[in-house]
Amino acid sequence: MKAPRFSAALLALAMATGIACAQTQVDTFTIAATGDTARFWAQIPVGYDPQHPPAILIWWHQLGGSWREMADYTAFDEEANARGWIAASHFGPNDRHWNTARAQEHCRTMLDWIASRYPFHRDSIYMIGGSMGGAAGQVWHNNNCGPEDYFIAATAGGSQILDCQLRQEQYLADGDTNFSMRAAFGGLPAERDSVAFQYHRTSAIFFADTSQSMHFNSLHLPVWNTWGATLAESTTHGFPAVLWNSLRRAGGADTTLTQGSNIGAHGLGIMPADSICNWLSGFSANRYPDEISINADENDTYYWTTVTLLHDDTTFGRYGVRKDSTRRLLKVALLRNIAALDVNFAFPWPVFDSLNCTVMYGEGEPPDVGLALVNVPQPERLSYHYGAMPSWNYATGVLNLTLHGDAGFTVIFQTGDAPERVPAIPTKLRIVRAYPNPFNSVVMFEIESPAAMVRDLVWFDLLGRVALLKSVTLSPGTQRIFLSADGLASGTYYARLSGGSRPLRVVLIR
Repeated sequence: MKAPRFSAALLALAMATGIACAQTQVDTFTIAATGDTARFWAQIPVGYDPQHPPAILIWWHQLGGSWREMADYTAFDEEANARGWIAASHFGPNDRHWNTARAQEHCRTMLDWIASRYPFHRDSIYMIGGSMGGAAGQVWHNNNCGPEDYFIAATAGGSQILDCQLRQEQYLADGDTNFSMRAAFGGLPAERDSVAFQYHRTSAIFFADTSQSMHFNSLHLPVWNTWGATLAESTTHGFPAVLWNSLRRAGGADTTLTQGSNIGAHGLGIMPADSICNWLSGFSANRYPDEISINADENDTYYWTTVTLLHDDTTFGRYGVRKDSTRRLLKVALLRNIAALDVNFAFPWPVFDSLNCTVMYGEGEPPDVGLALVNVPQPERLSYHYGAMPSWNYATGVLNLTLHGDAGFTVIFQTGDAPERVPAIPTKLRIVRAYPNPFNSVVMFEIESPAAMVRDLVWFDLLGRVALLKSVTLSPGTQRIFLSADGLASGTYYARLSGGSRPLRVVLIR
């Protein structure tokens, strides 16, 4: 499900939309690998400035829709223009085009086209959609969560079809009046392994067997999830959404907003553009969470790890990695189908001395698994704790280990031999992330500053009132600011820096 080779017919057609001077474009392109032709619609906002790339809002259409659905039937295009965001929507060979592998190829091709002409902020990519397109943002993130991917910051959907298999079984139970899933995937999962594999990888969650679902990959993706106020909506979309929500929370999802709507409609009709865009704007891409849980459908990079699968045809690889800077600990769980794993380990402490490692094997793992720690200094030795001592070698910032089963060991680094790093100076002032989030007492803000300055870090509540204000002194580069929430009630707040930084959503839980 990665970047295709394609040829594009780059014929841009200016179109009038009636939206205050926003520029809209339509283009078509052909995917060379499959030969199918797709098209897209894009709106460039008033006052677009390539020196200050804006956010981009991407719409996935629902059954019966097209690349014009966002512009013709929603207010999201107007909201995007008012906020200075780019808006875009793509469309495949037919209206059964949502979250299949081919649809993702089309979306990536569209983003390539836009990025080459109208650069957008790579940390502010938002995806939305209704009905069959409602969960497409989650599916996209499941398959595109490497640091160099089009890594999305948040997604929202109305009446999402979370599980393609579940939805087709519902259709079949009703007399098979809708062939959308059969047209997209070729049949029910039981018919052959390759079809079953597609159901797994192109559903937000695979309810039939959640251990074979890719929903783990998007646990750090903020998701707005809602359905309409009718009995049919609650049964068809509400029940799966609540079940999915409980599984996300059990897995440690960062942010999930799952709720019914009081609007008696379906799909895009239950999606308030202003509220959703306000919510989306509170998030930046979270490429480097301290803990990840992955189901990999192919050899690739997921967050800050790169995996090689033992069998990569229709078998998922399952693994998890956690960094604990306080204890200088790296915990690795190799649960299924892992041949090798690279961990891009940027040390969170200023002095390189030691790193504690614990490794847990899963049932049926091969006798030896490769583990590479990338961006580490020269080790002096490995200190044994338990299990089988790994064999190792070091070359140019990479510590290569061969694991032989469950193990506990410490890597002792040579004093003063840390590889030299010259940090890049950011070009703009922004809050990169808050951690932990949600939190219950003290929260750490990671802030990038292009120069030395003093700014106010301001918290607003949901009514826009100032709840907390702290003056912070910033240096050029990236820094961490800790803030206590003493005296504040539990709830949702938005933090921003004076001087124009984008707000960041934080949740306080007492």
